[in-house]
Amino acid sequence: MEDPKFLKIPAPPYGRRFAISDVHGCLQTLEALVWQHIKLQPEDQLFFLGDYIDRGPASAGVMDFIMALQAKGYPVYALRGNHEQTLLNDYEMHDKERLKVVMTKFKKTPDLLNEMGEMNLRYLDFIKGLPYYIDTEGFYLVHAGFDFGEEEPFEEWEAMLWIRQFPPRLSDLQILAMLDQPKRIVHGHTPNSIEDIVSKAKSKALVLPIDNGCVFGGASRGKFSDNDLGRLCALNLDTFEVLIQERLEDMA
Repeated sequence: MEDPKFLKIPAPPYGRRFAISDVHGCLQTLEALVWQHIKLQPEDQLFFLGDYIDRGPASAGVMDFIMALQAKGYPVYALRGNHEQTLLNDYEMHDKERLKVVMTKFKKTPDLLNEMGEMNLRYLDFIKGLPYYIDTEGFYLVHAGFDFGEEEPFEEWEAMLWIRQFPPRLSDLQILAMLDQPKRIVHGHTPNSIEDIVSKAKSKALVLPIDNGCVFGGASRGKFSDNDLGRLCALNLDTFEVLIQERLEDMA
């Protein structure tokens, strides 16, 4: 299957635009966010910024949900995350038995295997077709970010999946000057507190994080306290409103 690098998507003539990232197998939470908060309509565009799999209980279910929306004609677009890329790497690196151990024990994604214990090609094909970033009106959408310390940041595919911070010495104005067009950047990958996510959206910051660590809530993690994480967010790209759904899955 073709491995596209990026998509250029025009804004819809009538509908709204939303971005969601880092679902990590939390299908119940995703469904609640899409149907109860966004209240998705056929004319709306919905962008997923990667990391559909691992950690949560329904990696296959999340991809099934996205593919089902696409099959029904919803303008839904999905990007590649580092977890999807790692799965592709594991598939190419390991034999059947080792892959089964990796996916069952370490990644907690046995639902991506078929009845013979092999990788389900439906999901493999879906992941292989995922692009690295989307260029749409007013925004660049990407899983992790862009490395503006490099000469060609829009060709640094690895950084788009893995980078944790934009070069600290670069100001917003310097980053803006490096862009082909004056657009904001929306990304996931690195969890941010819900306060930071909402605050940056309200101020219409140049770089807008939307990952609140849906799978990590309920316990302290690094610099975050118990209540900082654990939600799935959707950013309205036209109004900058952040829609928030608390995680519904029991991660114990």
